[in-house]
Amino acid sequence: MALGGQDDFGAHDPYALVGEVVAGRFRVLGLRHTGPRGLVYEVEPPGVGHMRRALKVLTLPEAREPDVPERLRTIVRGLREVDGTYVERTYDVGVLPDDTPFVVTEWLPLPTLETRMATTTRLSGPTAFALLTRIVQAVAALHARGVTHGDLRPAHVLVEMLGDKPDSIATLKVVDAGIPAVVNGAPSGGPRGAVAYLAPECIAGHGRSPASDVYALGVIAYRLLTHLLPYRPDDPRAAGQDPDPSARVRWLHQNASPVRPSRLIEWADFSPALEAVVGRAMAKSVAERHPNAQALLDALEEALAAPRAPAVQVAPALSGAAASELSRAEVAATQSAHPPASRHVTTASNVPPPAPTSEPRRAAERTTPMWVWALGGLLVGAVLALVTR
Repeated sequence: MALGGQDDFGAHDPYALVGEVVAGRFRVLGLRHTGPRGLVYEVEPPGVGHMRRALKVLTLPEAREPDVPERLRTIVRGLREVDGTYVERTYDVGVLPDDTPFVVTEWLPLPTLETRMATTTRLSGPTAFALLTRIVQAVAALHARGVTHGDLRPAHVLVEMLGDKPDSIATLKVVDAGIPAVVNGAPSGGPRGAVAYLAPECIAGHGRSPASDVYALGVIAYRLLTHLLPYRPDDPRAAGQDPDPSARVRWLHQNASPVRPSRLIEWADFSPALEAVVGRAMAKSVAERHPNAQALLDALEEALAAPRAPAVQVAPALSGAAASELSRAEVAATQSAHPPASRHVTTASNVPPPAPTSEPRRAAERTTPMWVWALGGLLVGAVLALVTR
């Protein structure tokens, strides 16, 4: 039976669609995921032997604005031209009888990167770099087609890994591209969800852009490399702020800087150049960041090809506001574990001048022959012998 009206959709019952036919083509097999922005169903397209699809129904109130379907169609047209190696393929867009929009994508029953990171220990350096590079490549492909993802985070990265090494990454797909940029609902997911990866300008109420995607990629990179989020509700710098954990994380994104990754981990292959790239991606100012994911990818590849870091880490060479992005929190974060050394520094201005010396006298001492001193000793000995006789 095809969907016939609003009562058939069942606005308060997400299972009401199961068994129905949507848009006269897609039979709904089951509800597979519920999220803050919508519902994901597994559907069967018409025809024998066709692969299953995912039907994503957008349930936010903002999704029912009159211009949303057309904006989604524009996004989908761009997504159809995106290389699907690391990006979820998108096939169609439509509207249910109650004006709720939906998007049809490929069916990917894979675990999320968030699930993997939450249940495993820190990844090895090469594996983290391999995952990060593929994610940035996916977003670069989106940006090349004029699509801003709008909600990049590990929960929107599906990954199948057959082991813990870089060559064990069987499948990686960035999903839900473009939808958050069209339907800008309030950030959700708590301090470890969407808020944890949200750029400062988005927190301030401005629209999503490639630069905000770059910021989210910087946070993902930070977490992949350190297994820690750069901003957490228990950060002492947010102690005087709103007690709500999500509000604290928002405040930190706008007002604080993360601890340098090199202060948190010890990797022989973690170079200052890589740290500088991550710091620039997470810059508070849009102008200080890489303009898009392709620029970030180029910088990452250059940093990964650079010589390995020396034993003593040095500060990354950044300009402007980006220069402080990974530095201002260091003292507070590391002072208790590493007490600061004496502030006294010996320089040319505070070293006392040497005591005056008689250079001519020293020159005479250096040039007096040894036989003169020996003869003098013999004469003194002879005189003493005569006197005591």
